[in-house]
Amino acid sequence: MSPAAADGLDLDVWGARDIARAGATMVSQDGGGALLLNPAGLVRRTQLRMQFGMAFHGDSTGFRAANSHTTNSPDIENRAAALATPSLGIQGQLGPFVIGAAYIERGDLQRSFPSPAFDQLPSEVEQFFPHRYAGTDLRFQHHSFAAGIAIRANSWLGIGISANVDQVNLTESRFIWAGFAGRDGLANPSRDLKLGLDGTDNFVLGGNLGILIAPPQLPIEIALSASYSEDANFHGNAVLLSQRSAEFPNPEQIAPSAAASLSAPLRLRAGLRFLGERFFIEANGEVGVFAGEHASPTWKLQGVFVRDETTTIAELSTVPSLIDRRSYAGARASADVEVVSGFVWLTAGYAYRTAASRRGNVSAAFADFGGHTVAMGAEGQWNNMTLTIGYARFMQPARTVTNSVVALPNPFDGGTTAIGNGRYTRTRDAFGAQLEVSWD
Repeated sequence: MSPAAADGLDLDVWGARDIARAGATMVSQDGGGALLLNPAGLVRRTQLRMQFGMAFHGDSTGFRAANSHTTNSPDIENRAAALATPSLGIQGQLGPFVIGAAYIERGDLQRSFPSPAFDQLPSEVEQFFPHRYAGTDLRFQHHSFAAGIAIRANSWLGIGISANVDQVNLTESRFIWAGFAGRDGLANPSRDLKLGLDGTDNFVLGGNLGILIAPPQLPIEIALSASYSEDANFHGNAVLLSQRSAEFPNPEQIAPSAAASLSAPLRLRAGLRFLGERFFIEANGEVGVFAGEHASPTWKLQGVFVRDETTTIAELSTVPSLIDRRSYAGARASADVEVVSGFVWLTAGYAYRTAASRRGNVSAAFADFGGHTVAMGAEGQWNNMTLTIGYARFMQPARTVTNSVVALPNPFDGGTTAIGNGRYTRTRDAFGAQLEVSWD
């Protein structure tokens, strides 16, 4: 399985075939991943087939606060472990149709930054945790169950359609500031409170439509596809905690809950593939357009309050999510070369994608400025089995933000400041392996 669909949250490359080609498989994909990328690709092969895959993704994210030169703050690095994303697919012929089903983990993003200890000195908190208001933890998971059907309309045209049911989960952790600037000093760590939010939507519907044009007399293949998903509506918990033994500010909670909606982009893709005697070249283009209202969601809280020593009580009713996304575009290319006839192929790929977050709206926990992907891999075939391995590296150019519009949450409206200014870096490594077994 190997589609690619990056919108800042979902993975740029999913499975081994895709990883080995930097995601440039929109035309050639014919396994379980085609159900989410271009279901018309199922018509390429009619025999019963199964794929078993596992990919590992390691994310290296760095943040340096804009005022680090005056506070001596260190560079902040993501400490999350590498993530494993399994996949499973099956395809076969049923009369004139080819049908398929698959399970794919299409999104798994985790950021984990250092967090202050309980009752840590305010001076140390200010120096060593400048990112605390812009996110200390983030986890996004996107699991898809897909099924589809395709038919060869004639000798050169394939048409396919699929539907997917997804489970989506989002967890965020950050600090807010519950103080008054004139009295406490703006962003004084002694007024910090730690906020945790999580939500899940277990039933998000999506659909995919694709065509494959492959004239038998020409060495050219063309594919077009579109994918749509409804909003994910998260419902879950909110937890507000004090990190200090001081009595105030005092968080108070009465049956707390949290909810948010997250839009998915409408994805449009096109691809071209050239078939040489012992080599294939493929080029893909894609755009993701947000038609919904929740590309950058806002959490709505209930039952979460903060009490000040002046007996003032404020309700924390809304908090912007750390996630900010916008429409994006990308281009990908790959090459396959047969090095041992009928047995071993070597692959390579390159991709470029524009930024999927707005520059002034990024935070330490979520900043996607787009970038470049380079990849390589190998594929071996033997006795109705195909083994694919691939490695890819995504590289995001370092960016410095000086005009952040991300504001420090303050339930008392007692003062705020921009919290996203700083220097951002990111790389991501992916390694995958997949075994496909077919039966004639």
